[in-house]
Amino acid sequence: MSNYTKTTNFATKDNLSPGNPLKIVKGTEIDTEYNNIATAVATKTDNSAAAITGGTINGATVGATTPATGAFTTLAASGVTTLADALVGGVTQAAFNTVSTTLNLGGAATAVNIGAATGTATVANTTLAAKAITASTTLNVTGASTLTGAVTATAGVTGPITTSSATITGGTITGITDLAVADGGTGASTAANARTNLSAASSGANSDITSITGLTTALSVLQGGTGTATPNIVAGTNVTVTGTWPNQTIAAAGGGGSPGGSNTEVQYNNAGVFAGITGATSNGTALTLVAPVLGTPASATLTNATGLPLTTGVTGILPAANGGTGVANNAAMTVTGSGNFAYTRTLTGTTNVTFPTTGTLATLGGVETFTGTKTFSGSSSTLAEVLSNAAEVATVEATAATGTINYDITTQSVRYFTSNASANWTVNFRASSGTSLNTAMSTGQSVTVAFLVTQGSTAYYNSVVQVDGTTVTPKYQGGTAYASGNASAVDVYMYTIIKTGSAAFTVFTSQTKFA
Repeated sequence: MSNYTKTTNFATKDNLSPGNPLKIVKGTEIDTEYNNIATAVATKTDNSAAAITGGTINGATVGATTPATGAFTTLAASGVTTLADALVGGVTQAAFNTVSTTLNLGGAATAVNIGAATGTATVANTTLAAKAITASTTLNVTGASTLTGAVTATAGVTGPITTSSATITGGTITGITDLAVADGGTGASTAANARTNLSAASSGANSDITSITGLTTALSVLQGGTGTATPNIVAGTNVTVTGTWPNQTIAAAGGGGSPGGSNTEVQYNNAGVFAGITGATSNGTALTLVAPVLGTPASATLTNATGLPLTTGVTGILPAANGGTGVANNAAMTVTGSGNFAYTRTLTGTTNVTFPTTGTLATLGGVETFTGTKTFSGSSSTLAEVLSNAAEVATVEATAATGTINYDITTQSVRYFTSNASANWTVNFRASSGTSLNTAMSTGQSVTVAFLVTQGSTAYYNSVVQVDGTTVTPKYQGGTAYASGNASAVDVYMYTIIKTGSAAFTVFTSQTKFA
């Protein structure tokens, strides 16, 4: 079928100037146009009665608006082919020769033979109620498809055959891979492997059994049972058993006695007479003795005793060999130059402690922390303290010097700012945020601290010095106040602060460049 194609554009002749030979309409031009129209009309088919013999239909939807009726002996399809509400194979089976083709068969259909020689035939979104589907290659089922008839695929069926994709009812399924546990199967083809996959034991321990019913033989004693369905409880001395299994009552008897005391007291049997020990109770696991007093035992070993009232009821003095001091509290105590004392003693009141004047009192080999003030006075001929080595606390901060900086001398002796200073700054010395330096120091005492400040390309300096928030004019090394910092370096400021009176301080300072 050919379409009409115009050869001469007569409209353009209207725009030509008079006298132009092209403005003339020729008979041959008109004849050519009529011939083109005749060819197009002769090769077209009327829409109301189209009869197609041979050839193919490409890119067309059969039954797009109303159901289409057609008998196909062989339908060649490529790509995705949709036959909506179509009667496919009304008389005989319809043969679809497909190569990697998806068929959307909407509505009811007869048995369908997908006879592709190669590739995969796909049935998508299709319902075949009680109809047979045969594929001479691999059949791939996708979408919401329901296949209730026999399904035969020479090369096998692929795709999930589930309630959301395809449902197969009737017949049998053979030659499939073991169905996984997650899909409702056992994941095995043998009973032994199935029990392993399902954690079910044919013999031995099984931790997930919560109840046992329907037993025809009683569990043996070795299995945790009684070995009989009607066990017989035999009464022993001073014990009676009444009733029949499984409703039997065991009670104490004999000697005319019966349990005495409360139900939590410890019971005793004295020739058949039962009674409870007052002050001795038990919950079945632990024994608690409240009264009477145990008296003076010949010997006793306590390995895990708590609640011993050492503040009351204790007589005698614990000797040093047993971890004590050997003396009563507030009594005079002499610490000799020998012996080891692994204890801490707080000396209060009138306690007198005499230390030896010669020899070595103690060697501190561990880590010791002193939180209070310790005073070592020495003498006119003896140094108060000798240190082989010592370390000071240095606080390193990624901070830029600027504004007012509080320097707590009880926290560190060295403070190091590693970020470049951004402006001149004031340093205020104090003991801590809650204690003034005037409170912490006594007149005649001094402290020395260091402040290390990193400088960038633009240098700044410590312009104001304060003690407890009050400005102090320091005394500068060399006699001249520093008025700038050192660019691209670390300036080290040393401060020696001397308390000369109440809230009166003299500060000596220096600035040194390190680069």
